[in-house]
Amino acid sequence: MADTYTKLGQSTMTPTDNITRKEVVLAGEPSKDFILKADCRILMPETRVQMEAMDLPGESGGTYEWSTTSTKIRLVNTTGNKLVIEAANTVGTARDSETIVVTRTGQDGRKAKKSVSVTVSRVVFKQSKFQRFGYDDMDTPDTEDDHVSVASGEETYVHVDILGGAIASDFDFICDDRSVCEVPPPTTGAPSFELRIEGAKVTKAKTMLRARVRCPAKIVFGSIAIHVYAWSINKVVIGKFEDSNAPSTALQFPSADYTSHRDRANEIFKQAVVRVELENISGNRKLNAKIAQKNGEVLYDMASGGQELREALLSAFGDQDSDAYWVAIIRNMKSCYYLSKDAQAGSLVIEVAATRLLQSKMDLGTGPTKERITVECVEGNIGYLAEPLKNSHPKGTLLEFFAGAWSGGPIILAEGDFTEEELRWIILHELGHTALSLSDITDDTNIMLAHRGHKDYRLRYKPQKLNYVNKSSGPKCLTSVSKDSNQAERIEIQWDKIIRPEPDKET
Repeated sequence: MADTYTKLGQSTMTPTDNITRKEVVLAGEPSKDFILKADCRILMPETRVQMEAMDLPGESGGTYEWSTTSTKIRLVNTTGNKLVIEAANTVGTARDSETIVVTRTGQDGRKAKKSVSVTVSRVVFKQSKFQRFGYDDMDTPDTEDDHVSVASGEETYVHVDILGGAIASDFDFICDDRSVCEVPPPTTGAPSFELRIEGAKVTKAKTMLRARVRCPAKIVFGSIAIHVYAWSINKVVIGKFEDSNAPSTALQFPSADYTSHRDRANEIFKQAVVRVELENISGNRKLNAKIAQKNGEVLYDMASGGQELREALLSAFGDQDSDAYWVAIIRNMKSCYYLSKDAQAGSLVIEVAATRLLQSKMDLGTGPTKERITVECVEGNIGYLAEPLKNSHPKGTLLEFFAGAWSGGPIILAEGDFTEEELRWIILHELGHTALSLSDITDDTNIMLAHRGHKDYRLRYKPQKLNYVNKSSGPKCLTSVSKDSNQAERIEIQWDKIIRPEPDKET
């Protein structure tokens, strides 16, 4: 059976109210002339909607022509009872700022006109001044690729700008997966407002938050990625160690407070839903002299992962919280390999007494035969050098790897030539390795930057390039070593990399 339409007077209802009506009577000539139906009068740039003009019941044979003077929309067709409208790539100047006129010509030549106004609008999500966790703009001007973090069972905010004349009540703001997040409807009818996001009780989950227009088509006008994480809470105990029998171990900053930046540190870490609880051990602890050479240099044996030094430091810590991460501050440290075979002048190969040799610049030897070398590529404990050795070095010669800190248990940090402020942040960098399983990266605005010279500090969702050296090809390296020289760039997403507790185990 054909649809039956009821003649109505001019409607004063909003487009939202009218979505439940069989017909939408729009501004213009009385409805006795023809019926004009518009499912949606809000368009997103570069999308299409459809309108329909129909003869009244009992009448037939009318023809329809459509026109507009607007530069914000394009009429795909200008004749026929169905019109397709395409929005341009820019928003309108105000609500209902674009007008379309439809003219019906009857079989008797009588003409009737109606006009309908439409709105070209866009929804933009931005960082909110009330956000509580992380916001990553991915270093692009496009807000559609932005990411927001929120703690499990807690809330955060994003800012919403609706451009072109539409308002909050024209849209539904809904998470695709409502088991990950909920979004209470905005309480304002304004085009600019703060939108609350409520994270569900999950360990780690993600979904998309979308703004869908309240028309039958439910077109998405804007999206943003939401990541919900359980808190990673990390207690950190910091001790300072020196040996009164070795003057060179005396600390440069014996009274340093390495917890004074606690609040700023947690502003950084909360971006990834992480919290650190920093605690100083009162007084300086005695460092066992057996791990120091005669000149007072503390040795870190690369072959054993610094086992002897670590055991001495753990012993010196005494009875501390076993669930905490321990940090030991010492004055100086020399990280050492030892040659397992003689290395002759002119050689491009060295072999060390360890299972793995790192690629780096290092100092080989002591005294007049000491020389700076570059290990260009490695195969296990064998290093292939960028330049031939200038001197011969016997088995057992010390090879120093330059490191000011080591992660693990405990975290070991040498003052060296760092400032007190730099040491505070290096503690957190090493905690990133030990507690959060994060890698060294190349971004100099990130707390996991591999080298000194930070400009800012943050943890990000944007994939970070790892700091590593591709194994070189060519005559200086074996074919088996250089086979992956063209490997794809290795990256890490920091927010996702962090191990999370189950939500019911949060403290």
